[in-house]
Amino acid sequence: MESKKPQPERGRSEGGMVITRKVRQEPGRQEVEAQSSNIDTVLGIQYNSGGAYSFDGSSVLRLHVNPGGGSTFVLSDPIPVSPGAVYPITCQMRYNLVFESDAAYFSIIQYDSAGNSVGFDEIAGIMGVNFWTWVRNVLPVRTMPTTASIRIRFGLASKSESYLDVDAVR
Repeated sequence: MESKKPQPERGRSEGGMVITRKVRQEPGRQEVEAQSSNIDTVLGIQYNSGGAYSFDGSSVLRLHVNPGGGSTFVLSDPIPVSPGAVYPITCQMRYNLVFESDAAYFSIIQYDSAGNSVGFDEIAGIMGVNFWTWVRNVLPVRTMPTTASIRIRFGLASKSESYLDVDAVR
């Protein structure tokens, strides 16, 4: 079956960057691509294995850095939250990093009602802590008094070809 060429979905300004997203659906996967003038191409794939390779359900979010290295990040839509509250945000991640400078990121960015960033929490996975096995990550986030929403970000930075799978985000 021939896949359809990605078509622009929408543009949005994020911290001075204009991001254009493209979506392509194929049997077993959905690809989301975004490009910006000051970050690498952002590529996340919804890999549907029917549950064979996922932690929970039938698919995972897969980030991929091409041979030669680089970085890739995906960012959720805003999620409304209460100010001054604690949210233990969890996910399952698996990766296998080769270089000490490589990292897998699980981040929460807090925004006020005007869309300004007012807080940031992050867990960085490094070489030697995950060998392509599902590991539960917990990021306890205490929202700032001015926080109106959060966005969840996953990222992968590597000097060589690498993958990050993410599942069961709660």
